[in-house]
Amino acid sequence: TTSTYYARALTGNSYTVNYYDGSTLKSSSSATVGTSFTLKTASSMSLSKTGYTFKGWATTSGSTTVAYTDGQSVNNLTTTDSGSVNLYAVWESNSIDLPEPTRVGYTFAGWYTDEECSDGNKVDDIYTPTSDKNLYAKWNINQYRVTLINGYGIKTVIGSGEYNYNSSVTISAEAQAGYTFSKWDNNVTDNSYEFNMPADDVNLEAVATLNTYTLTYEY
Repeated sequence: TTSTYYARALTGNSYTVNYYDGSTLKSSSSATVGTSFTLKTASSMSLSKTGYTFKGWATTSGSTTVAYTDGQSVNNLTTTDSGSVNLYAVWESNSIDLPEPTRVGYTFAGWYTDEECSDGNKVDDIYTPTSDKNLYAKWNINQYRVTLINGYGIKTVIGSGEYNYNSSVTISAEAQAGYTFSKWDNNVTDNSYEFNMPADDVNLEAVATLNTYTLTYEY
């Protein structure tokens, strides 16, 4: 005995495609099994989300996996007659982690939208641009300490204190009576000299040498 089986043709069955943004149904369209059609575009449904870019459609709510792109041509999303398929908008944040630059002698104080870095124009470290934008780095100048030490034979030293980076610093030392200034321990031999403040604390000791005298006796 020979049996003959016939497959039921599904072509012509219709189904509905529902487009969701989150839990909100934004639109629907009808499709036919066996017939290709183009998914609705985000722009045709006026889909937008500030700070985000539309990436496509997921097949489960809350998913970030794009199953279909915007306006993609598809076929047979389901073969169930009068069935429905739910698609969910996938959004990608436009937020970026802003870099934290470095600069010798300065401390980075954030990014601003104006060149003067005015109060109220600072942006968050995680920033979401909505258009082309120039951001400006604000820098606070660092202060460093100069510490002067009275070394051997030194009466006074002048110039210890806090100074801004790269500012002019003048230091001086005075020897005790009976002594002559010799040098600072960075081998500078001028008892008074000027330098620009480096990006580090400075510790200097002044030293002197004991004077020697010749006595001549006459009879």
